[in-house]
Amino acid sequence: GHLLISYQDGPDGGTTVEGDVTVQCLDVATGKPRYLGSEGFSRALVPENGIRAWTMSLEVSSTDEVWVAWEQVLEYEDTDRTRAAVARYDAQENRWELVHEVGLGQEVWGSGINLKLDSKDRPYVACFSYATDARGAGGMAVHVLRLDDEGSRFERVGPPCGVEDHVLVSDEAGYREICAFELDQDDV
Repeated sequence: GHLLISYQDGPDGGTTVEGDVTVQCLDVATGKPRYLGSEGFSRALVPENGIRAWTMSLEVSSTDEVWVAWEQVLEYEDTDRTRAAVARYDAQENRWELVHEVGLGQEVWGSGINLKLDSKDRPYVACFSYATDARGAGGMAVHVLRLDDEGSRFERVGPPCGVEDHVLVSDEAGYREICAFELDQDDV
């Protein structure tokens, strides 16, 4: 058996700047680790304005295909913006391939990205973001996206769900880092 571990690389060269996404596979029988792709592979997949990666979520398909989603911090006009990113591991080439692009069209808020695979091994991503409702009022919302049938881009699953009044982000509940969700046997 194998154990997969995904993590954000630590500060590099004595700086306090967070690093990039790395995935290791540990052979449970021998205890020997190996990298899936290169260390800090996310750096090679993002635009030049990519600063660092935040939290990530890892899933393995029924055919042992490895997927990872993370929040990529990008710098726009001296301001940090976070975007959702999803990659799949190509075991033949020992490299990661970005699915769609960095920025699924969603600005991610906090550290909330979460990745799940449905019964057909199609990835779904849930994340917190800022949204504007039909009245033009802004607020925090949960977005759910899934990879389209062609496997080339992410599409929304329903409208954003406002969470301002829910206990999930209330002062009493405190801050939540993961936008948890589950898919049922009907992939709903």
